[in-house]
Amino acid sequence: MSDIETLGARVRGIAAELPVPDTQKAEQRLAEAHAGLSSALRESVEPAGIPQLARAREHVSKAMAVLSTASDNLDEYLISIGLNTAGNINESTSPDETVPVEVAPGSADWWRERVNTISEGDAKTEPGEVTVTRLFSELVERARRGDRDGYRDRLLVAGAGNGSKLPGLSWPLIRNLTADILGHAPTPKDDDRLRGLVRDPVRRLLPKLPEDVTLSQLHGACSLPHVAKDSEGRETDEKPHPADTAATGPAIVAALLSAREKVKGDR
Repeated sequence: MSDIETLGARVRGIAAELPVPDTQKAEQRLAEAHAGLSSALRESVEPAGIPQLARAREHVSKAMAVLSTASDNLDEYLISIGLNTAGNINESTSPDETVPVEVAPGSADWWRERVNTISEGDAKTEPGEVTVTRLFSELVERARRGDRDGYRDRLLVAGAGNGSKLPGLSWPLIRNLTADILGHAPTPKDDDRLRGLVRDPVRRLLPKLPEDVTLSQLHGACSLPHVAKDSEGRETDEKPHPADTAATGPAIVAALLSAREKVKGDR
């Protein structure tokens, strides 16, 4: 991985950690509180907490604007150094490159069916309009909280179109985070340690994910050889389901971010 790619991965990592989802949630709750209190005090001459809520909403709105500007600036910087932005992943990446390319299975509902299967859900959420940058950030944030329902919901909102771009965001971050944690570029000798760091957090979000997928994504992201195995531990030529690989990446990133914080705290 070149220095410029490493820099790009770190910039994308910063974008992924921006607290956009929490700020959006705070903005929404303040708006609800303001509306509720205004309704309750309609006949009152006392403003009670209305002015304070209004000021709080103004502060949060400014924070959202700053976060949006920061995200845009990070994307512009990536473009200026010749890299794809987090929201502009190249969908025509060739199989020879490090970002995985998947082909969607047949039925129109294949994405929703598979996401529900691996997350043990039955959600009917429809795909929505969301940028890949924000989607990835929201997925990582929900994964770090262990919020399986929220994680599933964002995957379903992504749909197959945006969902298929997630590995392109996840892999560079996985590669850099593993190196940060280990203190060196990962090798096959590090498999047990890395698998131990991510297995349980990923399993909490995706309890029905085939056992081999997590390791295959760690190996793929770190350009390590991988021998695929089926549920019985036998070697197989079968590739992981595309929704599995897409859904696993942000969960691994979240687990590695938490692990890196712990490692830095111990040093």
